[in-house]
Amino acid sequence: MKRLFLGIFLLMALPFALAAQMVIPAPQEMKVVREGKVHVTNIQERISRKAKLPEEGYTISISGSKAILTAGSEQGMIWARQTMKQLQDENGLYPQVTIRDWPAFGLRGFMHDTGRNYRPVALLKKDLDLFSFYKLNVFHWHLTDDPGWRIECKAYPQLNAPEHMRKGRKEGTVYTYDEIRDVIHYARERGIMVIPEIDMPGHSTYFKKAFGFGMASEEGMKVLETCLKEFFREIPRDLCPYIHIGSDEVKVDNPEEFMLFCEDLVVKDGRTPICWDPGLKPGDKTISQVWSASIGADMEKKDYPHRFIDTFSGYLNNGNVIWNTTQQLLHTYCNAEKGDDKRLGSILCLWNDLRIDDPALLMPL
Repeated sequence: MKRLFLGIFLLMALPFALAAQMVIPAPQEMKVVREGKVHVTNIQERISRKAKLPEEGYTISISGSKAILTAGSEQGMIWARQTMKQLQDENGLYPQVTIRDWPAFGLRGFMHDTGRNYRPVALLKKDLDLFSFYKLNVFHWHLTDDPGWRIECKAYPQLNAPEHMRKGRKEGTVYTYDEIRDVIHYARERGIMVIPEIDMPGHSTYFKKAFGFGMASEEGMKVLETCLKEFFREIPRDLCPYIHIGSDEVKVDNPEEFMLFCEDLVVKDGRTPICWDPGLKPGDKTISQVWSASIGADMEKKDYPHRFIDTFSGYLNNGNVIWNTTQQLLHTYCNAEKGDDKRLGSILCLWNDLRIDDPALLMPL
């Protein structure tokens, strides 16, 4: 995992037997069959559960003009194809190698904050192409934040009204349900699952502007329930089995009641809720996304009670390039070399917390 994220930062890879060859992330196993590069004119793909590969695993064998790609699932085959793209040099030649590869963690993601700064669908698709190229399998889509609710809302159009959004943040610009479904399908074709985030009740200044009361109030929860049920109808659970409910950086008078309300809505719809930690205290069915370095550092000393996602070293807008790169190199994700039923993986986060006129200037492009 650390090699993957370091590679994304530096856009370079660790050299293997072939000094000029670069693959990101570094494969679990890579061996030279024979020296010299070749034109590959025959690519054979085999998907078989009998391949006895770990989840998302694949093998590649290149010899002469033939390449054999084997995977236990379509997901693994997507990664095999991406590795083939990376193996090909500028002259269309491939090294003669065998590769056996699988991810250390089941969840490897990138979060874009489009609540603060809207990012057009066309650019999101370019981002997804890049994520897939580096075998990230999750796009954490932060859809709401203080500047605005970026999701089309049919029940309460005032949530999308320009006057209730922060000035200078493309007021009135939202993603229609058709666009959201389009992004999800585009991501799926590239081996990526979308996790939408609707931050509740944190980072919701726009909500009070639109209705005159907060999300955690009795009236607010009624409105929120209508909005969530509309979202669930439009974006069915088979498209988005996880829903991020936020809950960070907020104080409310009824934290337990509100969290139970949010979690219950998500779980009753057959989905798994995710929330931030630190944030309002979640229940047993909710996955925590840990963003505090102090909590992350203390995890090994205490029995952390939840399944969790490591983000406590993953804020790309925090610090400077040199420090961020050093962080990624030295950090052991989830404090473990590989994932398990509790240590799910990691998500890098980009909080676009300044007004930016040109969305193309927002990383990762």
